[in-house]
Amino acid sequence: MKKLFFIGFVLRLALMFLDYSWDVNNHISWAQDLHRRGFDGFYDTPSSEVYASIYPNYPPVALFIFYFIYPLQSILFQFFWWLNIAVPFFPSKLIFFVESRAFQAGLFKLPAIMGDLALAYLLYCFVKKKAPHNKKLHLFAVSFVLFNPAFFYNSSYWGQIDVLPLLCIILSLYLLLFTRRFIMSGVVFTLGLLVKPTILIYVPLCAVFFIRRSGVKIFFEALIFPLILFWVSFFAFSKEGVSFFYPVKIFSEKIMAAQSLSFVTNGAFNFWVLITHFKGIPDATSFLLSFSYRWWGFFITAVFYAAILYQCAKSNNPKKALFFGLFFISFASFLFLTRMHERYSILFLPFAFLVGLYSRQFLVWSVVLSFSSMLNLYHSWPVPRVEILTAIVSNPYVETGLSFFHVVSFAYLAKKFMAVFPVNTKNRSR
Repeated sequence: MKKLFFIGFVLRLALMFLDYSWDVNNHISWAQDLHRRGFDGFYDTPSSEVYASIYPNYPPVALFIFYFIYPLQSILFQFFWWLNIAVPFFPSKLIFFVESRAFQAGLFKLPAIMGDLALAYLLYCFVKKKAPHNKKLHLFAVSFVLFNPAFFYNSSYWGQIDVLPLLCIILSLYLLLFTRRFIMSGVVFTLGLLVKPTILIYVPLCAVFFIRRSGVKIFFEALIFPLILFWVSFFAFSKEGVSFFYPVKIFSEKIMAAQSLSFVTNGAFNFWVLITHFKGIPDATSFLLSFSYRWWGFFITAVFYAAILYQCAKSNNPKKALFFGLFFISFASFLFLTRMHERYSILFLPFAFLVGLYSRQFLVWSVVLSFSSMLNLYHSWPVPRVEILTAIVSNPYVETGLSFFHVVSFAYLAKKFMAVFPVNTKNRSR
């Protein structure tokens, strides 16, 4: 097992300095601004280097992570400079690489790389609880993240941090399911929201399960510390002290509202590709019955969410229902909400695996969906550029076909989901 983690880590180290996406420039710019201009009024000040968003739009914990990563380049440069002077045979040209933007961008991938390793270990911990003697499944759990291109391409090559909030919610679930650390579970979940708000979609279902698991009283007691954490995390960014509503204002206006480009789809192979393809149509555009694409996305997703929530709430097997519910909420959001990025397809992959612990056919689906996720990632960021592969994934028929495949897969799996939770009051399984 240790060898797999070592190989997975080395694989990511080998990729981290080869290239990086445009978004990593934002991470570097924000960290640089925090060091040079300070935290006060940070969300209200235009970035010194603008690559996508004029104003910072990531939550506080993500910015703190970037802040602490930023000095690493200077520290390592001083170390290598000392080696260059002290050791005659040291390759001097390496100094130029260490002070380059590419090296700096690679360092900013370290949190996501460590997140991949931690996620692999967490899935292994879940398998140990469910199937302690199934060694093959243990190996598959670890390999599913460590050697899954959808994960290492996104983190160590592209440089995105989507794995970090995903790691937080799964750790939060582990604490909730297998320990009685309810407060810590809530705190970890909140940390995920403060890295990226993508896991906001899970709040209602997790809240229902939390109440079912702990009771209403403990739920509200455990809610106090996460709310304090959320509020306090914004302290450093205010010019004139933090009012009671300041965190909510910044989170809603500066983070949530500015999180994605305002198109019907931002590269995701989802339902909207079948309607608009990749034409760059703003989601505020009127669609049917004078309602915009965005509101139709909310409506369709809300209908599926309500059905999933109802089915999970009445189930006599809460753990199994929770994993199924989280998978389908992720998948439904990816397919039907507007402004979806291609990289959000990795959000439902770990839950597909966890569902597979209860319904083994989902282990196959977790691999199939990983493959389609990787194709979706490569479609938006074809690096390294392989002309044949780029031509294939950029072909309109392939784009439509993969989007249709996702929709049909969701319908097929949702039908099975709605049938696997018969209520049996005589045999309750927790």
